[in-house]
Amino acid sequence: MLSSLPRFSLSIGISRFFSDPMCMADAANQADQAVQFACYTADTSVQRFDQLPEIPPQALQRVFDDLRLLKSAIENQNASAPHDILLRLFTFMRENKLPVDTVRSVCLNIHQFCISLLFQPDAAQHLSASQDLPMLKRLIEGGSLPQLEKDMQEFVQHILAQAGGNTDDGADAVHTVQNYVRQHYAEDLSLEFLAGMVYLSPAYLSRLFKRETGETLSAYVQNIRIEQAKTLLRTTSLKTYEVAERVGIPDPVYFSRIFKKVTGIKPRDFRRDENTP
Repeated sequence: MLSSLPRFSLSIGISRFFSDPMCMADAANQADQAVQFACYTADTSVQRFDQLPEIPPQALQRVFDDLRLLKSAIENQNASAPHDILLRLFTFMRENKLPVDTVRSVCLNIHQFCISLLFQPDAAQHLSASQDLPMLKRLIEGGSLPQLEKDMQEFVQHILAQAGGNTDDGADAVHTVQNYVRQHYAEDLSLEFLAGMVYLSPAYLSRLFKRETGETLSAYVQNIRIEQAKTLLRTTSLKTYEVAERVGIPDPVYFSRIFKKVTGIKPRDFRRDENTP
């Protein structure tokens, strides 16, 4: 009856069977732990204690606290907090050496809660199932701890991006990345670093950048570097390998190949033509 009412949610935790009434306190504690996990399931929210992942008692409350914070951040469509919470949660699970199966169980609970957002009436206009989301099958069948963390970060960011339904946030993230590249083109600009800077997964940033600008992020970085190289070749006497280093491409052979691909001529020919009266 409660589940049929949209304003209510019901979570049930079931302890192990006890025949001794003196164990009532233990049973209540087990039921309480089970119900906390039940809060994150998408279907009928019933969880048995003996089905919980094996988490050391001293670590259990910390995991619950982070899951509660993550749930709240996702519900409130906070763009940056889920990334930090997941990072902290996975760091904690690694430091406490929780088994991969246990970490996977925690991921499944997060996955189920996120999927439940797809069926909320007020989210229907923004959310849709996507083939790009990490498959439940991948979470169930395995994966290393780093892969599980990567999948969950991408999954949650994708859910948030769809739930927000706001293209302005995406445009702002792209502009932030563009401005950073223009100012720091000589530095190491890996996709992972740029994505982390705007709290997005690398895969999602790649798709977002392509959608907003019409070109790939790697092409944008490459073109910015080549434009800066042209300026240096035109206005300085730096050798080609020095120019390559100044624009963030330390391999001179690769630099020459990319320069010719973009401009149609080699760096030394470009400098000669520019300096020819």
